[in-house]
Amino acid sequence: MIPLEVREDIPLTEKVIYFDNAATSLTPVPVVEALTKYYLECRGERVHRGVHTLSEKATQAYQEAREKVAAFIHARPEEIIFVKNTTEALNYVAMGLQIGRGEKVVTTELEHHSNFLPFLRLKRAGVVCEVLEATREGVLEHFEKIEGARLVTCSYISNVLGTILPVEEIGRRAWKTGALFCVDAAQAVGHIPVDVRELDCDFLAFSGHKCMGPTGIGVLYMKKGVEEVVEPVFLGGGMVKEVSVTGYEVTDPPRTIRSRNASHSRCCRARCCCGVHQKGGAPTDT
Repeated sequence: MIPLEVREDIPLTEKVIYFDNAATSLTPVPVVEALTKYYLECRGERVHRGVHTLSEKATQAYQEAREKVAAFIHARPEEIIFVKNTTEALNYVAMGLQIGRGEKVVTTELEHHSNFLPFLRLKRAGVVCEVLEATREGVLEHFEKIEGARLVTCSYISNVLGTILPVEEIGRRAWKTGALFCVDAAQAVGHIPVDVRELDCDFLAFSGHKCMGPTGIGVLYMKKGVEEVVEPVFLGGGMVKEVSVTGYEVTDPPRTIRSRNASHSRCCRARCCCGVHQKGGAPTDT
């Protein structure tokens, strides 16, 4: 339930009784105001692309948003990559890892399509895709298929059943076999405490619009060090150190992972969204 002091910042709660937060959540006034403030006070240049006042102001707001989001899930700022949504984040994992023919990916039958189809498609390239089956009650009990996997990916909470998956157990089994571990936390962040340090996952993805944030912005957490085995999927301005007619050298993460046209205004709104959750009592270090 949304606390009363937060509901007061969401005018639509006076008109509707809203229970569809698993699909998308209503937007509080402070989040909308943060977007307006960005366009009125910061808009003038893309982040990291200029040295004049507006550019520096926008860059500072962008970096503060990254720090706020990192603290919200107990990550480091350099481990936070802004993307469009959870779907883009999970596709980035599927494509960026360059999983090869004969290697195995494991997911579950409790997944949102965004955490299933990108990995199922890898079968076309000869990748083995195994699926952990649930019981009639929607519970995972058998994990033998994880053995020998290159990547294990699962939801934190099922978007259909509301089942909280045994992510810690799945993670332990992934680490034991030497697999990377990815968590789709779209239904968890903003609803229950999420701590990437406790999960010890390599990737974690979520969207702003499911936790009272803006549409068009998502987060991919990538554990420090993992970027060494992830190829940039999108190439363009803002993510390279040097370019010549014969080659290029990419810059350091997280800028490596996103080319320069990320939605800066929505990133700033995501920062405000984390503040809303703090107001509502969501756990945080800040």
